Amino acid sequence: MSSVSARYSITFPTITRIQTTVSLKITRLDLLGRFYLFGRPYSFAKYSRTRKFMGYFETLAAVKFTIVAMVFFIALKWNFLPQTRRHVVVWGAIWLLMATSEYWAFGNASYIFLNAELEYSLPINIFMNEWYDGGIFSHAFAGGNDVYAMAAGTGQFVSLERILLAIFPLWLASFFHKVMVFWIGFSGIYLISRRFAGLERSTAFALAALSTLAAHPFVTTTTWVHGVGYAISAMAIYLCVLRYGRRWYFTGIIALSILQAVSSTPTNSLVTVLAAVFFAALFFGFRRAIAVIPAILIIVLFTLFNWHESLYAKALVAPLTDRVMDHSFSKPEFFQILDIAFKQFGPFGQIEVPIIILAGLAVLLSLRHRLFGWVLIALLLSVFSGFVIENIPWRKIGWNIFAGYQFSYIFYSAFALAYVVAGFALGEIGRRKQVPWRIINAALMALMVGNFFWAKSFSISNWLSSGGLSVVPQVQRLEAVRDLRNKPIRVVTVPYRIPENMLAAAGLMAANGNYNLRLQRQAVFWNKGILKHPSNTVGQSTLLSKYFDFKCCDRYDIAEHANIDFLRISNVGYIFSKLPLIGGGLVQVYGPKDERAPVRRAEPIRQRLAGYFTENFEPSPIRTYAIANPLPMVFAASDLVVAQQGINDSDYMKLVGKFALQRAAVVRTKVKNSVRIFKSLKINEFQMVRDGVDISLDAPDGGVVIVNLPHTPFWQAEQNGIPLELFPTNQIHMGIAAPPGSKNIKLRYRRPLLRDKLFG
Repeated sequence: MSSVSARYSITFPTITRIQTTVSLKITRLDLLGRFYLFGRPYSFAKYSRTRKFMGYFETLAAVKFTIVAMVFFIALKWNFLPQTRRHVVVWGAIWLLMATSEYWAFGNASYIFLNAELEYSLPINIFMNEWYDGGIFSHAFAGGNDVYAMAAGTGQFVSLERILLAIFPLWLASFFHKVMVFWIGFSGIYLISRRFAGLERSTAFALAALSTLAAHPFVTTTTWVHGVGYAISAMAIYLCVLRYGRRWYFTGIIALSILQAVSSTPTNSLVTVLAAVFFAALFFGFRRAIAVIPAILIIVLFTLFNWHESLYAKALVAPLTDRVMDHSFSKPEFFQILDIAFKQFGPFGQIEVPIIILAGLAVLLSLRHRLFGWVLIALLLSVFSGFVIENIPWRKIGWNIFAGYQFSYIFYSAFALAYVVAGFALGEIGRRKQVPWRIINAALMALMVGNFFWAKSFSISNWLSSGGLSVVPQVQRLEAVRDLRNKPIRVVTVPYRIPENMLAAAGLMAANGNYNLRLQRQAVFWNKGILKHPSNTVGQSTLLSKYFDFKCCDRYDIAEHANIDFLRISNVGYIFSKLPLIGGGLVQVYGPKDERAPVRRAEPIRQRLAGYFTENFEPSPIRTYAIANPLPMVFAASDLVVAQQGINDSDYMKLVGKFALQRAAVVRTKVKNSVRIFKSLKINEFQMVRDGVDISLDAPDGGVVIVNLPHTPFWQAEQNGIPLELFPTNQIHMGIAAPPGSKNIKLRYRRPLLRDKLFG
């Protein structure tokens, strides 16, 4: 298997018109014959000159279709699919256990998808369960963040995933979560195929089993992010559309709405579910589409009930973030939209989806012309309407509320609709005589088994290369973590087999992190200050870059990748790493003193694979390195440096790098005359409290207090009830103008709440 270093983009929308890419170390193939290397398109001609003919996903595809061919001919002779209701239940349970086995079979050493789950959503859920203090701001997460706004899955009142993590051990919570998501997706397709399309149990089972693994990664590999949000689309179609007018219709919809509200991401998956319901209803004509609107409204209302404060927070914070301020509002032409749409059918077994759609349409065209027309319209709308709606000039017509929403997520409804179309088509075939069911069932079973081996191969290789759940308890048990908890000092992670969000989840104050809404001030500080090789990844403060090869060397000079002075400026006092580090004046204070690195790429393949396997059960030790003399969280300003008007970010950051470590306040705009520096100001002590900082000081003449938190309009400072002047400084600091005689200052994060807006 050849190693691949490239990007596969998964987008996470918010209520702002933005796009975040989560970088996976894989190659992305699409239907238009291109692949992506470090985020840039390359033709197959260039690909053939720069890489071996058979790459990672090409090898997986070759193995998959070899298995498909073998199983097809075996299934033609022996039909292994269940025939009775009892057999369907038993086989269904076995299939769900097999389909999710890597997520729980090895206990706390089991697999979990690194980029969107282990580095993102799972640590956030652990953090919310174990360290969240109930406020709306957290000091611990990624340099300080609005808890409600920072991630797609934060801010709701009830989270099913957090309930599972609170009740069960980690691996068992993963078991219940994955089985639940896969069961919801499986059941939805089975009910549609069996009860509506009228398929035989064996055919309905095969189609449902195929859909659990031949689906978008949001349904299979990134479920800790979205819960049942995407997997529930088929069940929503069954309950809202196909059961329309039947007994207990709204009871089923309410139950569906509750589940969707507590296990989803409304800024992501909700638009997909609503689109799937509406377009499936459109299969039966415009009247049915109008008739299901009450059901759609019920889903929306339950979601808003659980998520309204989260959505409101994201709406307020988003304009201050790099996801909005760095976003390009280019208007793609039709063929660019076509290109974008087809790229969504990536290497995760999704190639079956367009094939199923085309085959189903061909059957409906030949056997049921009227249904074909509505189905074709609905599918075209599901694939393209989101991209078109997203590029309407909403701001020009005064509808700013729609200008930020990523309607392109309507596209993902096509994955559920594909299997609905397949069920309809097979149902029409079944109504004809001399149906070749043996061939159809053999083909479905072959694809089902082929995708199973594909998914397991991908999971195992990813598990060996990137690690699994075992790192979570390892980080939580570290002596360094216990010693540094409750200390006002930040830490960062070298993100090799240590999730970037895991230090915050273990109770430390992390400077780096993987989240959705990153303040623009933080983005500039990381990209133009800390990082020697800036990344274009939005919403992610990380030391990772394409120049940081985590598997090449026995030790790494951290100063080649990060500016240590800027880490000091941001109050970073420690670096956690599994890789031996040198340079930057680092001193190792925890962990083994030898320079033995984890398994390296240069080692023989057998030794390397054995080492990766062992790493997941007996993780290599984590080293902790101290950075000398970081700036404290609160300190007195020694000087005031005013940058020239109109200075760009790069030049301003040079000034920050020159003066901030001397405890100067470097500002970009003129401040009020009341802002003056006095050397007599002394900080006695400070305390990090919920939603802010309490500061004790002596300021006989006044002066400026600098707090190591990025400025936003939601911060307020007061002394004895009197509001104080706040201003941004040093890119990620806040300056507080302390009046003469100040003794105590309270700094608080007071972002408005929706309930206060509505009810006062």
